[in-house]
Amino acid sequence: NVKEPESWMMPGFNFRFTDLQASIGIEQLIRLPERVEHLKNIYIKYAEGLVDTPFKLIPVNLEAGETPVYNEFLIENRSEWIANLEHRGIEISPFYPDIQKNSYFIKQKSHFPNSGIYGLQGIILPSGPNQNLSGIRTVIQTIKSIIK
Repeated sequence: NVKEPESWMMPGFNFRFTDLQASIGIEQLIRLPERVEHLKNIYIKYAEGLVDTPFKLIPVNLEAGETPVYNEFLIENRSEWIANLEHRGIEISPFYPDIQKNSYFIKQKSHFPNSGIYGLQGIILPSGPNQNLSGIRTVIQTIKSIIK
């Protein structure tokens, strides 16, 4: 199940980018500045709208030129939030599981505490270049209504 990272059996790979897609992508570069600006606006909406909530935004440095393609947060009780939001028609995605604990990798003696936190609490709220701002407002309002 995609929503339950603990059940993922092996790492996945995605090599589905074809020459045809590349040629379309080159043409789409014309729209890149407008799309980047839209992604920044989504990030700012989330940053401002969820500031006093349990959702801890993983920061992106807009001033340094970073682009927030997806808006990532840390939230305790992640599976409860996923269930609550999906029950209300809002799909969110968990982060990949903690890589150091996956059975398909050789066990290392290294310790990565941030990986553990992100693997348990990391989520991606609806975002991406095709997400409209009214949808972002709906997500924020829904989260705030659950908190009350």
